[in-house]
Amino acid sequence: MKIRVFLFVTALSCLIFGSVAAQRPNQVPFVNEQNAKPLTDLELFQDSYGSALVKGFTEFPRIRGTNGSILIMAVEFRNAANKSSVKGVAVDVSIGDRPTDKARSFIDYAELDALIKGINYVSKVDKDSTRLQNLEAIFTTKCEFSVSNYYTFQGEPRIAVSAGRYEPKTVFIDKGGQTSLLGALQQAKSVLDEL
Repeated sequence: MKIRVFLFVTALSCLIFGSVAAQRPNQVPFVNEQNAKPLTDLELFQDSYGSALVKGFTEFPRIRGTNGSILIMAVEFRNAANKSSVKGVAVDVSIGDRPTDKARSFIDYAELDALIKGINYVSKVDKDSTRLQNLEAIFTTKCEFSVSNYYTFQGEPRIAVSAGRYEPKTVFIDKGGQTSLLGALQQAKSVLDEL
């Protein structure tokens, strides 16, 4: 009898703890529990329930990389119930055609100036910027969108663009792609300035 009770309790414990563990979001290393909360106003706004949300967006030409593409969208979200709104940019990084091959990061309007200046800065960094052997210059937004200029071990320059918090996707672009990315972000800011 004691063995049956022990087996029943063990099976029940495994079932309960297994279902709880399965509901936790995937996390990248070194991310604490607080990062499961919305990091931008755009993310927070999407968590509104019980009222109609109107989501407007303007897409800019897709930027092609060696292993995927980047899509920049100017976005404005409005809540019909309380007339509040937020605006900014959504960046989709795709490395394939399946939904699991895509990741999105939101950039609040207030972050756009710093992002544009940051990309400008990292695009100009070269091997002379440090006396050490290797170099990486990176700019990252609150919602884990990043642009990184770095050099391989062979000394070749590379540019990586990443989006997404839990399962980020990365696309590698050339200098022309980085110029297009910067141009799309500047265009998106101009569109948002008029709202």
